[in-house]
Amino acid sequence: MTDHDDAVRARRLDAMLDRDEIHQLAVRYSFALDSKDFDGVRALLAPNAVMFGSTDYRYWFKVQRELPDGWGGHFTCDHQIDFVDDTHAQGLCYFLGYSATEGEGANNVLHVSVYVDEYVKLDGKWYFETRDSRSLGYFPLGDMKDIGGPYVTRLADAWVTHRERQGRALPWR
Repeated sequence: MTDHDDAVRARRLDAMLDRDEIHQLAVRYSFALDSKDFDGVRALLAPNAVMFGSTDYRYWFKVQRELPDGWGGHFTCDHQIDFVDDTHAQGLCYFLGYSATEGEGANNVLHVSVYVDEYVKLDGKWYFETRDSRSLGYFPLGDMKDIGGPYVTRLADAWVTHRERQGRALPWR
């Protein structure tokens, strides 16, 4: 193997590791958002990141906090990541969002959207530089009480935040 082959292999390995780290941003974003861990969401953003058209996350977090009681979840899939250079990338990531509320006017909806992202690598770590979404459609699901149970009504009731999990052994190890 030549030095050139080693360099090509090293670049390919770096790209694979970078792609995985960027993919983890989307996964961590979903878990943090669904458990209302807004510090966790903020930790994924570059210092001057633009989220949904604004650098003022306080309003967006306030809206998320004030959503009616119920269950919600973001399920990411089909994450396309394209590198612009060694420290910038762009991505598209489909997500299915489920939301359910209880009580008068209960609403169970599946929405399909795509995140449109730009990523930046700062000090060796990838962050969201911009994140926006485009809705592809909303689909009412009707009354979900017939699915049986037991089930939780809010992901935040069933899932601990990443920060709470740090330092504990994973159950499958």
